[in-house]
Amino acid sequence: MASFTSSTTKVIFSKSLRCVGGRDFDQKVAEYLAGEFCKKNPGVQSPMDNKHSKAKLLFDVEKTRKKFVGSSQANFNIEAIVETHSLVEELKIE
Repeated sequence: MASFTSSTTKVIFSKSLRCVGGRDFDQKVAEYLAGEFCKKNPGVQSPMDNKHSKAKLLFDVEKTRKKFVGSSQANFNIEAIVETHSLVEELKIE
């Protein structure tokens, strides 16, 4: 894991775990985004509780993770992820 600023890169730690991969990372990011969605939309079902919404969220998380290769931020905008509610978030690598 590294920390990036406009002028420096600092390695915080590095460790390899064979049992942890991109899908594990995607799952954690999706859980975080679902939590943020629920905070902004109280009383609305979590995207992680619906198979279609969860699949859509995980697909977009994976697609966005690949964008992080050349960027330090990414925007999520998934329209109507649960009923008529959309998920709009910005993630940054710090």
